[in-house]
Amino acid sequence: MISIIICSRKSDISDKLKHNIKLTIGTKYEMIIIDNYEKNHSIFQAYNEGVRRAQGDILCFMHEDILFHSNNWGKIVTDIFDNKEIGIVGVIGSFYLPKSLSYWDNMRPYLTGRILGNNENYIEDFNRFYSNSNISHVAVVDGLFFCIPKVLFERIAFDESFKGFHIYDMDICMQVNKINKKILVAHNISIQHLGEPNFNNSFVNNLKYFYNKWKFDLPISKGFTVDEKVAVAISESALKYWELYSFYLSSRDEVNHIAHSKAYRLGKFILRPWSYIQRNFNIF
Repeated sequence: MISIIICSRKSDISDKLKHNIKLTIGTKYEMIIIDNYEKNHSIFQAYNEGVRRAQGDILCFMHEDILFHSNNWGKIVTDIFDNKEIGIVGVIGSFYLPKSLSYWDNMRPYLTGRILGNNENYIEDFNRFYSNSNISHVAVVDGLFFCIPKVLFERIAFDESFKGFHIYDMDICMQVNKINKKILVAHNISIQHLGEPNFNNSFVNNLKYFYNKWKFDLPISKGFTVDEKVAVAISESALKYWELYSFYLSSRDEVNHIAHSKAYRLGKFILRPWSYIQRNFNIF
């Protein structure tokens, strides 16, 4: 049986997703919804709670803003895990993670998989690195959907030292790599992602924590020969990007802090009192 584990921002997931899973999974399953409406849990804590509750032998962790466009995807996952060497199955990922600060999605020449966007006509397709195979051996998969045999959680766990809702996918993949299990992208499972990425200070902090935690195990490449010069150039570019992005976030937070300060509001009132009153007290 497959245990589907979802950390929800509401008390329950949408009926649309429930119906979609029921129509497409093609095998016996259970739903475990971790109610995180009050944001009392990090996603690491929520997923560990899901593992504790799960009765299935395969655990599927997924976002609540996806829809499946492949029938019998549960059977596909189950058949893949007949091979006991497999530790994770996802639908999009990277053959390579660098040693310097970077998110897996920055590794554009080394990505593989296919995701439908909000508009089904928009397809993010990275499948140029595989030919006729339905699977690719990768270093890391994206967290919008991935499955792991429950038995592996005797040796791995979502690291609750992280905070918030980011980098759990990269960290659990590194743990699975560490116990010498393979991570695969399944090209014959089609998923639509209805949401948008949310990069914030929590994301950057977790990314930095991840690279400090795994600094002696990176870089890592799986299933694809990485050109060293290209990899170094990409790593350097990604590092500069995240340094600039981190500066942008801290600057934005400082500007927001100033904009919400009493001194700033008083200044706005003094300069344009009527306009300030209209905007803040709904006077028209």
